[in-house]
Amino acid sequence: MNRFMALVLSLICTLSLMGCSKQSQTGVPIKDAQVPEKEILIENMVANGYTITEQTSVDGLALTVDRVVAEKGNSFIDIVYGLTDEEANKVFDLYFEIYPDDYYALSRDGSFVYCVSDENTFYISGIADTTGIGLQHADN
Repeated sequence: MNRFMALVLSLICTLSLMGCSKQSQTGVPIKDAQVPEKEILIENMVANGYTITEQTSVDGLALTVDRVVAEKGNSFIDIVYGLTDEEANKVFDLYFEIYPDDYYALSRDGSFVYCVSDENTFYISGIADTTGIGLQHADN
């Protein structure tokens, strides 16, 4: 009976954890699933009173990008989508230089780079917890 209960508890725990985050079949988080699609991010930010600016460039870089900047008072998110690894490295390095040290999170992972001012803005945006994924700096 104890083995049966352990099996049932194990099954319940497994089922309750399914869907918590998008993962590959090997259990590794899918990088691009950590950041919502641009349209969803914009909807999240507008619904919370942020002003949206869509841009195709980043000052200081000769790149054409898909960039969204959402601002509300001193809170902001600046995110660039669809980058190659080389482009992402360039944007990340530039963001590391141009943003002050008091940001909440700066992350570069594969096809995107984002800088977020504070924890509340981070969660409003819909970005999943990216702990341990990609290159990050965070003021926690």
